[in-house]
Amino acid sequence: MKIDYVKFQNFMLYKKLNKKFSDKDIVGILAEYKYNPRKSNRAGKSTVTEGIIYTLFGISRAKKEVQLIHHGEEYMLNEVGLIDDDGNTFTVKRGRDHKNKGLLECDWVDKKSEAQEAINQLLGCNGEEFELTNFFKQSDINQFMELGAAKKKEHLMKWFKKLHWPKL
Repeated sequence: MKIDYVKFQNFMLYKKLNKKFSDKDIVGILAEYKYNPRKSNRAGKSTVTEGIIYTLFGISRAKKEVQLIHHGEEYMLNEVGLIDDDGNTFTVKRGRDHKNKGLLECDWVDKKSEAQEAINQLLGCNGEEFELTNFFKQSDINQFMELGAAKKKEHLMKWFKKLHWPKL
């Protein structure tokens, strides 16, 4: 399963973002700050990863989801397109309006109440596992790099044990 595309409308700093990914595996997101190409802070890298996690699992760093709506807008709507190895496509849409009414739709599920479980089954993990195995936040990397060799090994072993890999 891979991410085929993302579409964000009024999500955090993005008024609109449409990005289709190539057939290559995503190993990182690079960006340049709009007003200073030599600077990468505030270029939206973390927002893209957070938008993916939010869309698929409803997880974000915000205390309330309405805080994710781009300043002054009435609603936000995110869409993530997934594609499996056989070419089957799956679309997940999640959003919220300023009155706190939420939306979660999966194009392969009829009942909204079953949508999150269907996403978890499709991906083979829940939100916490997805974050742990797919994204490294800058703060996580900084903390890891400050560890001594023994602590790094201990940290990695905890990480490996949470993966769905039958063989290490």
